[in-house]
Amino acid sequence: MENYFEYIAGRFDTDPDIMSRRGRFHLSQAMLKHTPGDVARVLGLMAVFRCEMMMGYDSFEYCAISPLFEPLKHGMEIPEYSIELSEGLIRARKL
Repeated sequence: MENYFEYIAGRFDTDPDIMSRRGRFHLSQAMLKHTPGDVARVLGLMAVFRCEMMMGYDSFEYCAISPLFEPLKHGMEIPEYSIELSEGLIRARKL
């Protein structure tokens, strides 16, 4: 799995579209409390530029740049993603 994280992190330096790879996603407070290592792995693949506590949803909403997100055209609204952790891999599924 270490190579997977190195590969994703390395794309920050090599992907010419990295600044257009923006996404919005939620992580629950329960996840932060019970599995902080998973939260650290997810956020380690992101450059977060906004985080807001969403009291009504008991979660944090993040806006970030990441190689996991699809590139956006200029002026497009930042899409929402579901972050999925499975078998040590982290995926972002567009909602």
